[in-house]
Amino acid sequence: MAYAEYLREWRKKHPQKNYEYCKRWYSKNRDKRLMYLREWRKKHPNHSERVRLAEIKRRFRMINAKGGKCELCGYNGSFSALQFHHMKPEEKEGKWIKESDLDNMILVCANCHRIIHCQKTEEYYENWRKDNHLALKHKRETQLRLAA
Repeated sequence: MAYAEYLREWRKKHPQKNYEYCKRWYSKNRDKRLMYLREWRKKHPNHSERVRLAEIKRRFRMINAKGGKCELCGYNGSFSALQFHHMKPEEKEGKWIKESDLDNMILVCANCHRIIHCQKTEEYYENWRKDNHLALKHKRETQLRLAA
């Protein structure tokens, strides 16, 4: 058995001792940890910015793939107000939204998302779409009449 494997097994069998050891090591080696962290940050100065930008780009791609507007009310203002709702949460893969999950999700604005979490029925989704479609149509007609 390799030493690393032995350590893994020992840590599983003795979680409290492992916790106490780690706690002592962290408190004794604070300077070492901070020095390592400073060196890592010097080598990777823009790491957090790059990760954040990559996440924003991925989210933007996913929003565009779903049509770029709320599927219930049609809101398409700020893309930061658009959220993904899993239709079948039990099929959700992990904590983060993946592009492979898009078939299982609908794109909704923050307001609609809160409403969905209050009432989750297919009938409700259909009624919501119909009602809002009629309301938006009426609003557009009113605006056209006023402009003329």
